[in-house]
Amino acid sequence: MTTPSSDGAKTHAPTKTKIELIAVQNDKFRALQDRTNTYITLELVGKGHGFLTKLLSRLKDTTKPIGEMRHQEERDYGYFTIESTSVEWSIDYYDLDGESDAKHPENSDATIRTMTIEKG
Repeated sequence: MTTPSSDGAKTHAPTKTKIELIAVQNDKFRALQDRTNTYITLELVGKGHGFLTKLLSRLKDTTKPIGEMRHQEERDYGYFTIESTSVEWSIDYYDLDGESDAKHPENSDATIRTMTIEKG
């Protein structure tokens, strides 16, 4: 993609790395733009609507890190505490068949993301 510079010359926008592409897609997924593949354990669901609202709100906040992240660059794992309950979440990547690991998780057209949210 080219963009004009202040002197009128065209410059190329920096290309994102594979990890940066994965991280951006994970941020969008954590913001729950697609809730299709989000799984919350019954133990957390049993804490009620108010608790779940706080939990999902915390996951939507993509402007700052959430807990200690195992894969900081991809932003696919984290944990935090709500109402004295430790919560852990992770994002996994599958091919479109849903049965094998995604070969190209940076390609959203060829990857199914799932998020599991459980008591930590």
